[in-house]
Amino acid sequence: MPYSKSTWLVIAVAAVIILAAGIALALRAYRPIAQAPLFTLDLWQGEKALHGQIMLRREAEGSGALLIKHSERPTVYAYDPAKRSLTPAAEGAWERAAGAVAECEAQAPPPYSVLHIDSETHKLLAGSREVGTAGKTALVLRASPSGRRAAVLSATGSIVEGILPFSGGSGASGQYLHQTLSLPEATPVGATVGVPVRRSGDSLTPCWSADERFVVYYHVLFFYLSIVEANPPSTPRKVSP
Repeated sequence: MPYSKSTWLVIAVAAVIILAAGIALALRAYRPIAQAPLFTLDLWQGEKALHGQIMLRREAEGSGALLIKHSERPTVYAYDPAKRSLTPAAEGAWERAAGAVAECEAQAPPPYSVLHIDSETHKLLAGSREVGTAGKTALVLRASPSGRRAAVLSATGSIVEGILPFSGGSGASGQYLHQTLSLPEATPVGATVGVPVRRSGDSLTPCWSADERFVVYYHVLFFYLSIVEANPPSTPRKVSP
């Protein structure tokens, strides 16, 4: 039985809608991901391997450059958010700064029951519920100082066992990807950001600034670092004690 003109019109409109939806999904899938800059830390390198820890501090409380200090080196680096540049800070900049100090070694993952990475499957779990990550392999997890958010680093490839088992984790092949999740819901906040590495399998450690504006990913031997700007939630949530 031949279709009427109105029927053909409905079919044509439906086909256009389906085609447009498919194109939108394809464009979303291939949308380029913003990349964090990679900065080498040449002024921290020497004849001996560098131990100790990194500390972060804003020039002013919640504003100004992000100062990055190593406990065993005199040189302090300053990250300019507007220029996305890292340069040696002026002498005495760390002492003059008014921002709260974040000690990277003091930071840890969220409570295991809230969010954790399964050591066998390398999946991110909120309790027993799997939480999707930008990459298929979850690598490392760090709670923000307030406990309201978590930084998650995942990779598109598979685990590459590190040569430094004491470093707290292994790296992976493929692209490294940062995500910010709200806690305890474990829902994404802001965009996914690519985190560059020099070599496949490099182990990176995340560290939040005290104001939770930045997440610094630094190489386990302090050869280089990257800085992600983690936008805070638009509406602050009260966390129960």
